[in-house]
Amino acid sequence: RHNSKNIKYDHPLLEPILKSTYGIIIYQEQVMSIFRVVAGYTYGHADVVRRSISKKKGDALNAERTSFIEGAISNGVGREIAEKLFNDMSSFANYAFNKSHAAAYALISYRTAYLKDIRQTVGCPYCL
Repeated sequence: RHNSKNIKYDHPLLEPILKSTYGIIIYQEQVMSIFRVVAGYTYGHADVVRRSISKKKGDALNAERTSFIEGAISNGVGREIAEKLFNDMSSFANYAFNKSHAAAYALISYRTAYLKDIRQTVGCPYCL
Protein backbone atom coordinates (compact mmCIF):
# COMPACT_ATOMS: atom_id res chain seq x y z
CA ARG A 1 0.00 0.00 0.00
CA HIS A 2 2.78 2.42 0.87
CA ASN A 3 4.71 1.78 -2.33
CA SER A 4 2.33 1.88 -5.27
CA LYS A 5 5.13 0.85 -7.63
CA ASN A 6 4.90 -2.70 -6.20
CA ILE A 7 1.28 -3.10 -7.31
CA LYS A 8 1.08 -5.33 -10.36
CA TYR A 9 -1.94 -5.61 -12.63
CA ASP A 10 -2.39 -8.66 -14.87
CA HIS A 11 -3.47 -6.36 -17.70
CA PRO A 12 -3.56 -2.56 -18.12
CA LEU A 13 -7.37 -2.67 -18.44
CA LEU A 14 -7.57 -3.69 -14.77
CA GLU A 15 -5.75 -0.67 -13.35
CA PRO A 16 -8.67 1.81 -13.31
CA ILE A 17 -10.95 -0.87 -11.84
CA LEU A 18 -8.63 -2.13 -9.10
CA LYS A 19 -6.58 0.97 -8.30
CA SER A 20 -8.62 1.99 -5.25
CA THR A 21 -8.12 -1.47 -3.68
CA TYR A 22 -4.41 -1.71 -4.52
CA GLY A 23 -4.83 -4.28 -7.28
CA ILE A 24 -7.01 -6.71 -5.33
CA ILE A 25 -10.57 -7.70 -6.26
CA ILE A 26 -12.71 -7.01 -3.20
CA TYR A 27 -16.17 -5.92 -4.30
CA GLN A 28 -18.87 -7.37 -6.54
CA GLU A 29 -18.94 -4.09 -8.42
CA GLN A 30 -15.33 -4.64 -9.42
CA VAL A 31 -16.20 -8.06 -10.84
CA MET A 32 -19.01 -6.48 -12.85
CA SER A 33 -16.61 -3.87 -14.20
CA ILE A 34 -14.05 -6.51 -15.12
CA PHE A 35 -16.69 -8.48 -17.03
CA ARG A 36 -17.77 -5.30 -18.84
CA VAL A 37 -14.36 -3.81 -19.63
CA VAL A 38 -12.26 -6.92 -20.19
CA ALA A 39 -14.81 -9.21 -21.85
CA GLY A 40 -17.20 -6.66 -23.36
CA TYR A 41 -20.31 -7.68 -21.41
CA THR A 42 -23.31 -5.38 -21.31
CA TYR A 43 -24.42 -3.85 -18.00
CA GLY A 44 -27.35 -6.27 -17.87
CA HIS A 45 -25.26 -9.34 -18.54
CA ALA A 46 -22.66 -8.22 -15.97
CA ASP A 47 -25.48 -7.79 -13.44
CA VAL A 48 -26.58 -11.39 -14.06
CA VAL A 49 -23.02 -12.46 -13.20
CA ARG A 50 -23.12 -10.29 -10.06
CA ARG A 51 -26.35 -11.91 -8.93
CA SER A 52 -24.92 -15.39 -9.40
CA ILE A 53 -21.92 -14.35 -7.31
CA SER A 54 -24.06 -12.84 -4.55
CA LYS A 55 -26.19 -15.97 -4.36
CA LYS A 56 -23.04 -18.15 -4.29
CA LYS A 57 -24.08 -19.95 -7.48
CA GLY A 58 -20.76 -21.28 -8.74
CA ASP A 59 -22.43 -23.27 -11.53
CA ALA A 60 -23.92 -20.14 -13.09
CA LEU A 61 -20.58 -18.37 -12.89
CA ASN A 62 -18.73 -21.32 -14.46
CA ALA A 63 -21.23 -21.27 -17.33
CA GLU A 64 -19.81 -17.85 -18.22
CA ARG A 65 -16.22 -19.12 -18.52
CA THR A 66 -16.02 -19.58 -22.29
CA SER A 67 -17.95 -16.40 -23.00
CA PHE A 68 -15.65 -14.38 -20.72
CA ILE A 69 -12.45 -15.84 -22.14
CA GLU A 70 -13.57 -15.36 -25.76
CA GLY A 71 -14.63 -11.77 -25.03
CA ALA A 72 -11.35 -11.03 -23.29
CA ILE A 73 -9.34 -12.43 -26.20
CA SER A 74 -11.31 -10.29 -28.64
CA ASN A 75 -10.40 -7.23 -26.50
CA GLY A 76 -6.68 -7.99 -26.72
CA VAL A 77 -6.21 -9.91 -23.47
CA GLY A 78 -4.15 -13.10 -23.72
CA ARG A 79 -5.81 -16.47 -23.08
CA GLU A 80 -3.60 -17.26 -20.06
CA ILE A 81 -4.36 -13.91 -18.44
CA ALA A 82 -8.09 -14.28 -19.16
CA GLU A 83 -8.17 -17.76 -17.63
CA LYS A 84 -6.20 -16.64 -14.56
CA LEU A 85 -8.49 -13.65 -14.12
CA PHE A 86 -11.62 -15.80 -14.40
CA ASN A 87 -10.23 -18.34 -11.92
CA ASP A 88 -9.41 -15.53 -9.48
CA MET A 89 -12.95 -14.17 -9.77
CA SER A 90 -14.46 -17.67 -9.37
CA SER A 91 -12.63 -18.28 -6.10
CA PHE A 92 -13.49 -14.74 -5.00
CA ALA A 93 -17.21 -15.45 -5.46
CA ASN A 94 -17.34 -17.30 -2.13
CA TYR A 95 -16.28 -14.17 -0.24
CA ALA A 96 -17.83 -11.41 -2.32
CA PHE A 97 -19.55 -8.39 -0.82
CA ASN A 98 -21.01 -5.42 -2.53
CA LYS A 99 -19.32 -2.18 -1.59
CA SER A 100 -22.15 -0.71 0.49
CA HIS A 101 -22.48 -3.84 2.65
CA ALA A 102 -18.73 -4.01 3.18
CA ALA A 103 -18.69 -0.41 4.38
CA ALA A 104 -21.60 -1.01 6.76
CA TYR A 105 -20.01 -4.18 8.20
CA ALA A 106 -16.71 -2.37 8.68
CA LEU A 107 -18.41 0.44 10.59
CA ILE A 108 -20.33 -1.97 12.82
CA SER A 109 -17.15 -3.98 13.50
CA TYR A 110 -15.24 -0.83 14.40
CA ARG A 111 -17.94 0.38 16.79
CA THR A 112 -18.28 -3.06 18.39
CA ALA A 113 -14.53 -3.30 18.97
CA TYR A 114 -14.52 0.21 20.45
CA LEU A 115 -17.38 -0.57 22.83
CA LYS A 116 -15.76 -3.85 23.86
CA ASP A 117 -12.51 -2.02 24.62
CA ILE A 118 -14.37 0.63 26.67
CA ARG A 119 -16.13 -2.04 28.75
CA GLN A 120 -12.85 -3.78 29.54
CA THR A 121 -11.08 -0.52 30.39
CA VAL A 122 -13.82 0.76 32.71
CA GLY A 123 -14.38 -2.60 34.32
CA CYS A 124 -18.16 -2.44 34.14
CA PRO A 125 -19.55 -5.45 36.11
CA TYR A 126 -22.80 -5.39 34.12
CA CYS A 127 -21.05 -5.34 30.72
CA LEU A 128 -18.96 -8.49 31.05
